[in-house]
Amino acid sequence: MKYILCCLALIMTTSVYAQEKADKSTVNEMIEYCQEIAAEEGTGEQSVDEFLLTCVNQELASEGYQVLQELPKS
Repeated sequence: MKYILCCLALIMTTSVYAQEKADKSTVNEMIEYCQEIAAEEGTGEQSVDEFLLTCVNQELASEGYQVLQELPKS
């Protein structure tokens, strides 16, 4: 849990420097990837939606994209 909070804090501080938004297909691929992780490893104490948003934002930040405030509706 502390790891996720630390990563989220890092994402928020680096999101100011992100240059571009990820396109819809990139975001959808990351959502699918994070859903697989949630299915295999669980979400800990987070709800599925919270876990997916955190996971997707970690992936976006690692690729240099802006983070999302919420996941797009399907």
